[in-house]
Amino acid sequence: MSITWKTAAVRPLVGVVAGLVALTGCATAGGGSSKSDEVSVVGFSILKTANEQLLKDFQKTDAGKGVTFKTSYGASGDQSRAVIAGLDADEVHLSLEPDVTKLVDEKLVADDWKSGPNKGVVTQSVVAIVVRKGNPKGIKGWDDLVKPGVKIVTPNPGSSGSAKWNILAAYGHVLANGGSEAEAQAYLEKFLANVAAFPGSGKDATTAFEGGTGDAGPIDDKLSRAPRRGRHT
Repeated sequence: MSITWKTAAVRPLVGVVAGLVALTGCATAGGGSSKSDEVSVVGFSILKTANEQLLKDFQKTDAGKGVTFKTSYGASGDQSRAVIAGLDADEVHLSLEPDVTKLVDEKLVADDWKSGPNKGVVTQSVVAIVVRKGNPKGIKGWDDLVKPGVKIVTPNPGSSGSAKWNILAAYGHVLANGGSEAEAQAYLEKFLANVAAFPGSGKDATTAFEGGTGDAGPIDDKLSRAPRRGRHT
């Protein structure tokens, strides 16, 4: 499968799975939204496009009549810290379990949050590599990303959950192809040496790439499913 944008082509890489962790009933220091018919939703940045459409569609249903939403989107780690600091949240969507665990440790989320049938995970996706239109650098997979002269754009792992998935995917592709942990570590060092920019979130990384930064950008393919310019093939 490939996805063609106006300025880029997306090639999903099979077998690299990223999880989206979602919570409901999250209580902040402020107790969540003060209005009974207003729901405060806090999510990681890549979720925004799809989530905003889902909320609009819900408002068109009988159950959603009269319900309003207050939303906040940003890097998963930043959002977790913001909720701890007092950001109102009735529902939280984070991309990494450790970001959720921080809320559990603060007694903001019940410790049985992943005891349901889906274990707290509501969606799965693969990591994809976005390249320039026409793919001038001839990038066809992970090995091409560490070639001399290739500039990568990927989010900052200090704040972004999708960045951590990208790094794990890069490391894991070596192991999946029979490589050793030492070889995976060596690959990852080359990968990071080719990074031209570490934007704060997955959305910011995509924006930077679309603005002309870098030759390629590993992203979570939830972005590729969002409505954008161009066509799906």
